[in-house]
Amino acid sequence: LDASHTAGAAYIVRSDRDDLLTLADLQGQTVEAARKTAGESFIIGMHEIRRIFGDRSFFGETKMTDGLSEEVVHDVASGKADVGIVEACLLEEMEAKGKIPKGMRVVGERNSNDLRCRHSTDLHPGWVLAVTSGASSDTSGARELAATVVPALATVPTFADTFEWTAPSDPDAFV
Repeated sequence: LDASHTAGAAYIVRSDRDDLLTLADLQGQTVEAARKTAGESFIIGMHEIRRIFGDRSFFGETKMTDGLSEEVVHDVASGKADVGIVEACLLEEMEAKGKIPKGMRVVGERNSNDLRCRHSTDLHPGWVLAVTSGASSDTSGARELAATVVPALATVPTFADTFEWTAPSDPDAFV
């Protein structure tokens, strides 16, 4: 896996929504995302829309829930929103826990060797832990902290074949 390509978003709709088959079909629809847990996916999802369709207004209404991303999936399934923007891999996680409603589909689904789960957007760096050159050269405390934390991260086990700590293949991708 390439750590520079591990975060993305999925546009989800109900499977019976035959009118929502492409990203262009999502224009004018009510979109929902979770403020607490999917801030990154909402930003990535909206960036993708702007990249493809420009800065004009795209969705008809935007709803932000205060709950978890799973709430967005259930709201879309029940018709409270037309489209949900959730983090990549959420549907697989919900399926593994038996918590996903029937009949959900990802619009604009992409395949990637870096992230093997359902997503609709370009992939970006996931969580990043970095030490700036100024901090590492200015204080011995920062150097000691980095020398302790970095090897510790390498010992963190992979989580459910989904998350792991790794060095980026292109450190300049984070600059």
